[in-house]
Amino acid sequence: MVVKGVTIMSIAIYEETKKDIDQAYVSKNTSKIEKETRFILNQLIVTILSVFKDRVKGISIDQLDVKESYIFSEKSRISLLNWLNRFHQLALPISDLEFGKLKIDIEYWYYEIGGKEMNFEYNETYLIKPSQAAEQLGISTVMLNKYMKQGFECVYITNHHKIPKHAVEVWKDPIYAIKMQMLA
Repeated sequence: MVVKGVTIMSIAIYEETKKDIDQAYVSKNTSKIEKETRFILNQLIVTILSVFKDRVKGISIDQLDVKESYIFSEKSRISLLNWLNRFHQLALPISDLEFGKLKIDIEYWYYEIGGKEMNFEYNETYLIKPSQAAEQLGISTVMLNKYMKQGFECVYITNHHKIPKHAVEVWKDPIYAIKMQMLA
């Protein structure tokens, strides 16, 4: 798939990766499963950094100690194949809501496989003032401050908070609002 001049993943690489994942689980090859897990995670990060430059300017991850007990599970195998499919079928452009869901799902998966810390650095143009976020949510800034204490995503920049645009849309989705809180 080619999007805005960026090759996300060819059908050949998609098919080969899918085959490698299946073979790794059948043979219970720990290093191969870990390699495929890291490959998909790395591809997701590189794609976000290259395709969503208008939103994200950096992603930092701390040590990834892949949990062997998890990666051998059926849940892990299904998750890897789902990420491969989701990655391969990524259709652009995507809304702030869909971007926020993608970001939260990647973070959730990263911690599930054994990641220690993942941080997103946003472009200033992708951040809004808390008063703007409160207005878009139809709440007071006092209530927004309470939400931020409960896990509503915000970043601290030069003595004040800013809100990534996707956080407002994600907060309106009850399932993803809870996921956002859990990640905080």
